[in-house]
Amino acid sequence: LWPAWARKLPRLLLLGLLGWWLMSSATANEIAAGLALFLLGLRSLEDGVKALAGSTLDTLIRTSTRSTFGGLAFGFFATVAVQSSSIISLLTMSFVSARMVTLGGGLAIILGANLGTTTGTWIFATLGTSLDLARYALPFVTLGMVLRFSRERPFSAAGHVLIGLGLILFGIHYLKIGFELFQHQFDLSAYALPGYQGVLAYTVVGTLITLVMQSSHATMLVTVAALASGQIGFDNALAIAIGTNIGTTVTALLGSIGADLDAKRLALGHFLFNVFT
Repeated sequence: LWPAWARKLPRLLLLGLLGWWLMSSATANEIAAGLALFLLGLRSLEDGVKALAGSTLDTLIRTSTRSTFGGLAFGFFATVAVQSSSIISLLTMSFVSARMVTLGGGLAIILGANLGTTTGTWIFATLGTSLDLARYALPFVTLGMVLRFSRERPFSAAGHVLIGLGLILFGIHYLKIGFELFQHQFDLSAYALPGYQGVLAYTVVGTLITLVMQSSHATMLVTVAALASGQIGFDNALAIAIGTNIGTTVTALLGSIGADLDAKRLALGHFLFNVFT
């Protein structure tokens, strides 16, 4: 029977050590700040898209999932907008449980979400390594804050979306700087593993990182940044991507606990699809 302050002590010590480490290491500070801004941007983007959709979401879902192609398209574009396949998976499970979407339509949305989740990595791979993203992030954040103070819901929601986009760009910018600094201090490429041993080891690494971060986008962002700076090899980066694809299904599996049978089948279908691919 520990007092309340004693139960909080380990958490406070951990936060203190983390703060000291970040303050004492410029490299760790840049990488951690980049990840934090990226994840915060995803959350703001998600909130904005949900607010913009509003009451029209039910109608849009029912209309989109009347065909398999419609479900695929909805899953793809919804994930592109929210930039989180886990969120779309959990929402789809709730739609299936509420009988708004059939099991087949739900599976189509999940497959579309798997395609849509790759767009964030493409954006960073094509633009993040060559452009000064911080320069483009500032207008997004500024305009977003102006709209955020509006009393009209659509404008306020659009402000959330713009702020989220700006924070995501800032996150990518700081991650890139962090790995450039990291390259001069520590050589991860010395730990590269060839052949099937490397594939298995780095697949596990990708799965575990995604479980910890609860974001396949964040894991892939770190992986592409490390690859661009020469910290990991191409084969090992591909293995991390495979692990990320598996790790991202765990959120849906956990969300299916206590759900009805169709939601459990949907979560299992998501898991099996990602494991086999």
